Amino acid sequence: MAREVGPRPEPSHPSAGPSRRRGLLETAMLVSAAALVVASLALPWWGETEHLGPNEWSQTFSPLTGITGSCQPGCNVLVGGGPPTGPISGRHSFSAVYLNRTGEMYDVALALAVVGGAAALATAAVPLVVRRAGSGPSAARLGRGMLSVALVALALAPGLLAALQPAAMRSDTIARFSGPSGWTASPSPETSFWGSCSPGPHNGVCDGGGPVSWGPGLGWFALVGAAALVLIVALRRSLRPPSATTALSPPPPS
Repeated sequence: MAREVGPRPEPSHPSAGPSRRRGLLETAMLVSAAALVVASLALPWWGETEHLGPNEWSQTFSPLTGITGSCQPGCNVLVGGGPPTGPISGRHSFSAVYLNRTGEMYDVALALAVVGGAAALATAAVPLVVRRAGSGPSAARLGRGMLSVALVALALAPGLLAALQPAAMRSDTIARFSGPSGWTASPSPETSFWGSCSPGPHNGVCDGGGPVSWGPGLGWFALVGAAALVLIVALRRSLRPPSATTALSPPPPS
């Protein structure tokens, strides 16, 4: 009598476990990158502080809220460059303080950040689409393309500010005063994205004032962190052996 043979067990895939863990880790990193972009929108991207005797004046730049200026405990200050205009506090648009080109640059950086964050989130969703629809190769190409978009956009957003903001502020100041002024001399925010100076004659923005410091805010660092996470994911995927890149492939039919 022939022996009854049950269903043959399917061969196990030793790499399935590590591949799934790699995919989950990369998905978490991409979602975290998108979350950092969202967080950056609520944080200042750049700031400047000057000590004026017993008072401290500060201003911060943000793509959504514009310029926020304050002077504690209360003094005549300038916002965005220019002669003292009285006690300044609260929020102002870039155009309201004659920083038109600077505002346009922040609009571009904001658009890049939003595109990069959305592309990172879309890349994280590709494996889910593959499992639902089973379109492995085309989804894999889409994932690589979205990852490239996320990396380029998130790298350009903070890089644009660091490279071009001083020139944009200098151009706005020159346009306002019909020529160079003390604020455009080095050291000053019109000549560097990050710096400081002490009071002294012919010492840039510190000439005739107090010590000044300026540089990127938490929002800028959040964008750098988002770009770093996407870069790590891109490097992990580019260095992975072809035989191990199965995370985006649909499971074999049972």
